[in-house]
Order: sequence, then structure tokens, then C-alpha cells
Amino acid sequence: MSSFELKILPSQQKDSNLSAHAGRLLCPIFLDPTARSSVTRSACTPAHGKGPPPFFPVAAGSEGVLQIAEEAHSVGLGGIIVYDLVKEKREDASHSLYPDSPLLDSFRAVKAAFPDLLTVADLGVCQYTASSHCRLYTSSREPSLQESDEADERTAQHLFQRAKLYCSAGVSGLMPSAMLPSFSRRLRERLASSLSCPLPLILSQSAKFSSSLYTPFQRSERMIHVSKSAYQIAPADIPLARSLLQTELDGGADISLIKPALPYLEALLGENPGLAPEKLGAFLTSGEHQLLIELGSALGKNSFFLREAISSLLQRNFRYVVSYAALELLAEERRAS
Repeated sequence: MSSFELKILPSQQKDSNLSAHAGRLLCPIFLDPTARSSVTRSACTPAHGKGPPPFFPVAAGSEGVLQIAEEAHSVGLGGIIVYDLVKEKREDASHSLYPDSPLLDSFRAVKAAFPDLLTVADLGVCQYTASSHCRLYTSSREPSLQESDEADERTAQHLFQRAKLYCSAGVSGLMPSAMLPSFSRRLRERLASSLSCPLPLILSQSAKFSSSLYTPFQRSERMIHVSKSAYQIAPADIPLARSLLQTELDGGADISLIKPALPYLEALLGENPGLAPEKLGAFLTSGEHQLLIELGSALGKNSFFLREAISSLLQRNFRYVVSYAALELLAEERRAS
């Protein structure tokens, strides 16, 4: 049986240097108040079994978030996105509105210690609801058109409340992820009328495709598999994705995110659609990480393919690239230098 050897050219190694672009990388981290210690995970280890995959940075309480924020600040990372690892599920997601939650305590701690670090809160409900939907539905049956509209509005009002809580705790960025129509515009208007502090950066998951590449994240958040085709973009609907990217930017988003990133970039941007890359962001999903890490592991090149993917996205001049492994990859470079 012949073996396959991957040769890495010196020019490739130079092009893959991420430290020079650290300020354009965002790293999601996961707050687990029940964890015994914080772990910056290995970017080279594939996921197996249940629970967070090894490439997820997990923080033990607000002190753990602060510890990872300190590391992010020290390497010049563009920012962090903080998620709850949610144990309790409620259909109305009301427990995500607690004003003294560990998540809000974490935001306050990071704001006090590192006021210039971009700290982003996710604005979605799927990890909080028992149904795992991105809408606050009141029934498990297929909703009518009117019921869908009512669920959209109920979800929007809930997220407006969450956004105010997050802003009061000091976040500098909000990431709407529920694919609600014209949500960035409404969010900016609502915050402008109710906040006395500067408005946060709005990074909207505008082009969020229906995909199985979210599976490791969903498994970590103990979510069940449900069809989200009613509000996520069908894989073949590139015109709709382009329209939503531009509509969110025109309506109030500072950055429009593409998620998953790698399967759709050429289709979305390869025909000169007029979208400015500096107003766009690429979100590498947990599944994309998993596939690239497994490929590298099988060929004995560890994080090579993941690093190359991130480097290629940075070379396309996206404003931000979101990677769960950003901190560990930067740490690898520091250790090697």
C-alpha cells in the first residue's frame, strides 16, 4: 500500500502565520460554572463522544472567563465570543434573563479588567430552549404562518431584553444568530433609544445556512436534532444568502457573518456580487473544525489544514474570522518562535 506524504513549503509556512492577523480573529469560549478548572483546549485533537470537543476553550465560571480573556488580550486577539454551556432548558428561555447570571458576571469581570477587548454576546435562544429551536414556539406541532410570525416577534422581544442586559454588563459586541428578519435594524433602533453608553458592535449571522456542520456545538449544548429549514437558508439558495448579507448591513449590522464559511465562500463571493469583504466575517463552524482536524491528524500534520483554512480566509480580507481554535493556534506559534 502506498503512503501519502504531505510536504509543506517554506512559503506556505510564512503565509500561514496567524499572529500577524491576530486582531482579526475571534475565539468563542464556553462558560461552564460546574467545571473544576478552565481548559484552553488542544487545536489538534479530534472530538469523540459527548460533551465539548477538545478544541473548545471551556471556562470554569467568571474567573475562568477572565483567565482566558487575559490570554486573548496578551496575544492581541481581536476578541472573544462567550457562550453559556446551558444545563437547564425551558421553552420560554426565561432563565437566560437572570440579571445575576454567571454569564453576566463574566462580562462585568472582563469589562473591568480588559475594557478594550472586544467581548461579544450571542443573541440566540436555541441553546436555552427544550425544543432546541431558534424561535420561542408555544407548541411542538408545525406552526401556521401566523404562529410563525408571532414566534418571530416573541423571540425578538426576548432578545431585545437580553441585549440590554448584556450591554449593561459591559459587552462591546452583540451577535444576533436567530435569523430574524430585519433584526439588526430593529436592534440598533431599540438600543439607541434605551442606552446612554456607546452602541455595541453588531455582528449578525446574516447568511446562516442549514447544515449538519453545527453538530459538535449542538452536542455540547445538549441540543436535540430538529429541522430549522423554516428560518435557516437552504444550501442551494445563494441569491437569498447574498440578499440577507447586504440587507443586514444596510439595516444596521456592522459585520455580516457567513456560516458555515468554507462551503459557501466561492458561491457567495466568487462572481463579484458587490459585497465588501471588510464588512463581512467568516464563521468556521464546529463541524468544519472537526473535519479539518481529523484530516490533519490522519496525515500526521496536526493543525495544518485548520491553520491553512483560517489563513486563506484572512487573505480574503474578511474583517473577522471566527475560530474555536484561534487561541490555541496563536499559542502554538508563540511556542514555536
